[in-house]
Amino acid sequence: SPAPPTSDPLEAPFCRGCTLLSNLNVTGMVSLASVGPFFCDECTSLQRLDFAGMIGLSAIGDGFCQQCTALSDLQLSPGLSRLNAIGNGFCCGCTSLERLEFVDTNRLSSVGKDFCGHCTSLRDLDISGMRSLTSLGKWFCIGCTSLTRLDVSGLRSCKTDLQLKSIRSLWTLVVHSSQVDWAKVVSTEMPHIRVVEKANGWSWRVHSHCTRSVRIGVMCLFQGVTFVDHNGETRYLPSEIAREVCSYIDAW
Repeated sequence: SPAPPTSDPLEAPFCRGCTLLSNLNVTGMVSLASVGPFFCDECTSLQRLDFAGMIGLSAIGDGFCQQCTALSDLQLSPGLSRLNAIGNGFCCGCTSLERLEFVDTNRLSSVGKDFCGHCTSLRDLDISGMRSLTSLGKWFCIGCTSLTRLDVSGLRSCKTDLQLKSIRSLWTLVVHSSQVDWAKVVSTEMPHIRVVEKANGWSWRVHSHCTRSVRIGVMCLFQGVTFVDHNGETRYLPSEIAREVCSYIDAW
């Protein structure tokens, strides 16, 4: 059951080493201001953690869910709109985590080193909501050997970080059209990556191997997507939402 409301910091180490804990819901702590170091560190049986709705949370300390090797479901959205800092080792060693998204963390400006390090099953990471972030932390996603898709399209203030070169499995990088450095430099330094460039509204450009680009414009959002491919041929893609468009691009 959800934990009771509180406005005090959650002191360290909360539930550290609780090896029999399998499910934790803290959504009731809507006024919680901060989470101390080593929250649920080494909870090796923890499979699901629900952190959504934590509207008062401003900081997450070091070692959040480190070595939670069974964690496969981490709910962080919606509700983290006041979060401005994440410490070192966030979810480091969560080897069962496959997908993670930060979609409404507009105030987040600081991410520590080893963010999602060695999450060997992580395939899809969306940090587009980190709109105030200026740089990726040291060893960002190091050892994420399965990561194929990374969305940084909301990081308008973040400079190109070529630490991404260490992520050999990365295949699709989603950027915003205003992130000129990301689109050009990253695709040049990392020619195996397909850079998906999002513009305002429902339009896309795909840069692949620095030799061609594809402009995709959504003509009819609810009936389907009509676009022109790199050969100048008009194609039709049944789709209702932009995420499906991006999923199609990933597989194309």
